[in-house]
Amino acid sequence: MKNPHRKLIVLSFEGLATASLGCFGSSWNQTPGIDSLAATGSVWDRMIANHSNPNEVLRQWFTESGSRSWIEAWQTMGSVDLITDKPEIPKLQLDVNFDKTVLVGLTPPSVQDRACEEIEETHLAKLFAALLDHLESSSDASVTWMHSQALALAWDAPRWLVPQDEDGYELEPPSDTPDLLGDDCDELTDAGPAAPAWCFDEATPPFYAITKNDHPDQVVSWMRTYACQIQLIDRMIDLLAEATEENGATIVVVGASGFSLGQNGWVGHRAGPLRTCHHHLPLIIRRAASTRVESSCHGPMRTSQATVSSELNRLLIELAESDNALISPSAWGQSQSEFEPQIVTAGEEGEVAITTPHWYMVRQSDGETPLFFKPDDIQDHNNVARIRNDIVERLEESL
Repeated sequence: MKNPHRKLIVLSFEGLATASLGCFGSSWNQTPGIDSLAATGSVWDRMIANHSNPNEVLRQWFTESGSRSWIEAWQTMGSVDLITDKPEIPKLQLDVNFDKTVLVGLTPPSVQDRACEEIEETHLAKLFAALLDHLESSSDASVTWMHSQALALAWDAPRWLVPQDEDGYELEPPSDTPDLLGDDCDELTDAGPAAPAWCFDEATPPFYAITKNDHPDQVVSWMRTYACQIQLIDRMIDLLAEATEENGATIVVVGASGFSLGQNGWVGHRAGPLRTCHHHLPLIIRRAASTRVESSCHGPMRTSQATVSSELNRLLIELAESDNALISPSAWGQSQSEFEPQIVTAGEEGEVAITTPHWYMVRQSDGETPLFFKPDDIQDHNNVARIRNDIVERLEESL
């Protein structure tokens, strides 16, 4: 018999960087809507994908080959529907297990296209509107999964979502202080690259390698531009949470891939050499109010343990069948070993990475094997392969 009281909304995004979310420690962007879900839900600090390609991550979630998938568990209570702006999902038959698929068109912007002036004009606002319409018209659905590739394809969010810091960004007026260089000083002819705009206005996402000729603030300007997109998502999620609070829906926010914001010398979705920023995925689950577990009674609601992305399948089954805490106090209190679990991630052009609780190593296409200490080195800044060759050799044996 179907249980009409249990509802699930999953929001998955390609190109969702943990570095941009307040609940994951962002110092340059604020996400109060998402943070509110995290404050009353469960957070996985180190969920690692097995692939940098989001299509493969979706395949892992949507077409699980196990004996009983999460979709089957939820179908006992109602239909399991998908809303997406990614036409490759039906083309690759990744939606074969869903009862219904709604495709919302997304035309990649041209180089001439610019950001929208109002939120209502953006693609993501239209996608969330389709989600809300579906929730209202499909009362028999137990699961509505919305997946978007907008962060990887179209940056049309209004730039006023990240207001300019008028106190600190504008150049100071010319000084009245006398010239201290002297008349015989060589004339300075190379002024360097011009300072970039506060945010870039083009709707096409960046994809480029950082060079020594770039202005030092260019990456920061792209980070602010990316933050506009995240601010838009945050507002939409906040509205969704408010609209569905009385309906008793559990909300899941998860990334299907990350985004490089300069950590590996590149800016872009799946840009540059494979690094943690490509496959470290945010995962936040806020249960429905009627089944919400108070952390004070059931232990911590956050875990920093290394978790493989396929774990989401088990968690979705747990949400369908139980009201128990998703992060158990006993498991949270256990320390993971230095080398277990091992999560292997496939990247581009034969690159492969291995993540353990204490280490992260990449076998690059050029044969190099950079090594980083985890979880301290969050952004993979300090390559310690030269001084810890013993760790490199041990991890290479697992690849």
